[in-house]
Amino acid sequence: TAPGHEPLTPTHADLTIALDAKSGRVWVRDEHGKRHILHRSEIREWEHRWTNHANALAVFHKRNYMELRTSSLDCPTVRLRFDRYSDGLNWRRNHDAGVTWHARLTTFINDQP
Repeated sequence: TAPGHEPLTPTHADLTIALDAKSGRVWVRDEHGKRHILHRSEIREWEHRWTNHANALAVFHKRNYMELRTSSLDCPTVRLRFDRYSDGLNWRRNHDAGVTWHARLTTFINDQP
């Protein structure tokens, strides 16, 4: 939950983001640990970002995060990290989580009744 909000019943959840499809709300724990609950209509833009690191063999997508831009004057930008796994050996799992959550959020927001 977030201060001043009704509890959210997640239909989909991860460490830093959860969706309640029935109520149309999103719970986010930002990179500073602050919790936010937003209605999907408050989210104006969302983008999955990362930093590329390369060696002789490959390019690695590390430091994965999602940035939400909202209609809130108090909190116009919320950034959440996908860092459940070490970026050293498991960077792909963090990147895949970011890709999945970007697609899930796109469907959730664009599918408004």
